[in-house]
Amino acid sequence: MISINDTLKLVLPDLNMAEPLFQLIIKNKMHLRPWLNWLDKATDVSFTKNFITASLLQYSNGQSIPLMIIYEGKLTGRIGLYNLDSQNYIAEIGYWLDSNYQNNGIIQQCAKALIAYTFSTTTINRIELKCQLNNRASVIIAQKLGFNLEATLKQAAFINDAYVDLYLFALCRNEYLKAMPDK
Repeated sequence: MISINDTLKLVLPDLNMAEPLFQLIIKNKMHLRPWLNWLDKATDVSFTKNFITASLLQYSNGQSIPLMIIYEGKLTGRIGLYNLDSQNYIAEIGYWLDSNYQNNGIIQQCAKALIAYTFSTTTINRIELKCQLNNRASVIIAQKLGFNLEATLKQAAFINDAYVDLYLFALCRNEYLKAMPDK
C-alpha cells in the first residue's frame, strides 16, 4: 500500500473489489470509452474477477504493479505500472479515474507517489506514459510530473474500431532525481 495522505491511498486489488470495480467501470463507460479499448469486454463481474486475478499473478511475477485508487475510503479508479521490462528496466504507467473525481489533482498525486515508490524501491530506470493526442488531461499530467515528450507514435493503438496516434512521454530516473527539490 502507498499512503499519499489521510484521504488518498493506493492498494493492491483483491477479489472483494471485483463488484465495486465492475460497477465503477459501468458507471464510467461513456467517460472512458474514448481512451480505453477493453470496456466492451466488461459485461459482468466475472470480467473484473478475472482482471484482478490476472493482475495479482502479473504482480507476483514482477510484470506489473496494479493498484486501486482509494479516495475517502471509496474505490475511485486505477493506476499502475505495466509491461515491466526487467532487461531494459522500463515500465509503462496507466490510470483512469471516476468522472466524479476528475479535476481534483487525484491522478497527479497518485502518479507522483507511484513514480517516487518505483524509483526508490525498484530497478526501473524509465517510466513511459502513452496517451492519445487529444487526451489533454493526460498531456497536462505528463508535463506536470516532469515527463518529456519523445515521439508521436503513428497508429499505435486500436480504440473504438479505429487506429489512433499516441504521444510517448518518458521520465528517466536521473531526470527525476535531478528535479527533486531536496537534491
